[in-house]
Amino acid sequence: MWRALLGRAFRVLASRLPLLSLAASTIVVAASGCGWPSSKPKAALSLGCSEDQLTIQRNTTYSEVVSGCGKSDVMTFDGGSWASLRERAAFELSCPASEIDVRIISSSLYGVMGCNKKVVYKYVPNAGIVIQSAQETGDALPADPAAMTK
Repeated sequence: MWRALLGRAFRVLASRLPLLSLAASTIVVAASGCGWPSSKPKAALSLGCSEDQLTIQRNTTYSEVVSGCGKSDVMTFDGGSWASLRERAAFELSCPASEIDVRIISSSLYGVMGCNKKVVYKYVPNAGIVIQSAQETGDALPADPAAMTK
């Protein structure tokens, strides 16, 4: 009986060994900084700056706040490449990227304004950046709520 239990335990451990070694090597590579590509090339395109004009601040495990040329962006590492919050917001708001203003509210909250719209994005671990709230601003809505029923 003990021999069968021990044999089964070794088989389970052996079946998980490749996964455990992959996890350990990922931790070692990430800790050494060698395994992550730089966000600078993507950020330079997003902000319209040269890479040497950018300031990068590590924000969360998979995101960085990048500033340069009077603008900011939040870069997230997703699926092996960097993604730009500025580019995403331009698409979601149907607004040219040149009119998008990204503001850092906190380490996990980002405000984006552009084309009379305002969106608050939130970084959620294991999910990425999600929309927390959105609203129209400016002249897009009547100033008097009663006018909406007329």
